Amino acid sequence: MAKCKKTKFEFMKRVIFIATIILFSVNHIDCQEKRDNFKKIETGNWLELSFRTLNEKGEEMPFTCLEEMPSYPGGYDALARFLKDTLNYPITAIKDSVQGRVLTKFSIDKNGKVCNVETLTGVRNDLDSACIKAICLMPNWTRPKFRNFDDNMLIQLILPIKFLLNRTDF
Repeated sequence: MAKCKKTKFEFMKRVIFIATIILFSVNHIDCQEKRDNFKKIETGNWLELSFRTLNEKGEEMPFTCLEEMPSYPGGYDALARFLKDTLNYPITAIKDSVQGRVLTKFSIDKNGKVCNVETLTGVRNDLDSACIKAICLMPNWTRPKFRNFDDNMLIQLILPIKFLLNRTDF
């Protein structure tokens, strides 16, 4: 009888372990697919920005001639400072010792306005909301310029934001 219970327990442990691996793999593949068509931007600092071009219907335009990328006022160093100054680590997350990386997505429209802000992969609602709030507070960027294309194009950006606690925060 004891051997039967032990065997069932071992079987359940294996099933849970395999299910966890499958769940992690599917989530990793899904996240990777969301970033596959994005081109990396060299920012020269800790920011990890990627972009792609969309038409007014939200469809990807892989062969767009982009003459000038939209840029944050003051450049990527100013964007890094803005995020550092604007982004607040939620007190609830600090109390619960929650850390992690929130993958955000937003677009820059034809006028340089930030729009379509969302979280692709989040950590927890309070951290995700802090990222969305900070991105929504961004000033207008310089407008993108396209060659031989309609002005109604969007530049969609992915911005990972890491929340890390210092030892003094515990």
